[in-house]
Amino acid sequence: MIKPRKQNHKKATYCYRRDISREAARINWQDSANLIERKIRAFNPKPIAWTLIKNRREPKRLKIYRGKVSGTKLNLISGHTKIKDGKLLVQTGKGVLSLETVQLEGKNKMPIKEFLLGFKDKINFI
Repeated sequence: MIKPRKQNHKKATYCYRRDISREAARINWQDSANLIERKIRAFNPKPIAWTLIKNRREPKRLKIYRGKVSGTKLNLISGHTKIKDGKLLVQTGKGVLSLETVQLEGKNKMPIKEFLLGFKDKINFI
């Protein structure tokens, strides 16, 4: 059984950074899937983790609201993806991340299945 006890306020610390930059929230696909998944949670609701889709005429920003580490094994370059069973799997520096909720620049936030309806070819991130 857990028994609550008062915190010693003299030993307590508080860490808050009011001005986390937008650039700090950019995903580096060389990082591990675990680190990227934590970064996505840490930057939600603000400034929102993001990446760039490079297989368009002009790269577009993609905000990532939810993702989870996948047990799937891929043998791809970091930032390259595979669409499998309605899931968007992204190869990271170590492991695979499954994206769940995203928002393409100029569009509404949506589940990954809806997002994938707009893509007939491979999706790669910068």
